Amino acid sequence: MAARLLDQWQLKLLSLVFAVVLWVFVAAEDQGDAVFTVPLDLRDVPSGMEVTLANETVEVRVHGFRHVLDRVDERSLRAQVSLRDARPGELVLRVPSDAVVLPRGLQVLRINPPRIRATVEPASSRVPRASGGG
Repeated sequence: MAARLLDQWQLKLLSLVFAVVLWVFVAAEDQGDAVFTVPLDLRDVPSGMEVTLANETVEVRVHGFRHVLDRVDERSLRAQVSLRDARPGELVLRVPSDAVVLPRGLQVLRINPPRIRATVEPASSRVPRASGGG
């Protein structure tokens, strides 16, 4: 039986190599990119402070298998940014790629814009102005 397995081993090895190459090619074709609009989720906002953002969303380009991309619910995505050491005033928040929580099998390629301008100030108890004639 062993002699039969070794019979024409070069052709069998070549067939195996072709099968592996074909599988890799098909698996690679099943991948793609998608762009999602993701809201910023501010974490660790200092007590008694309020934050005003220049942009409340970022565009996130992700890469992965198409069957995973097709099942992503854009409404469930968030980019989590920490304000742990924020002080009152103007600041620029960096949105790192690991701030976006994605399903397994997807990776962040790019975040646009990668930085967001923010203003941190003491929370006020002012009453909004009513619009009207006068």
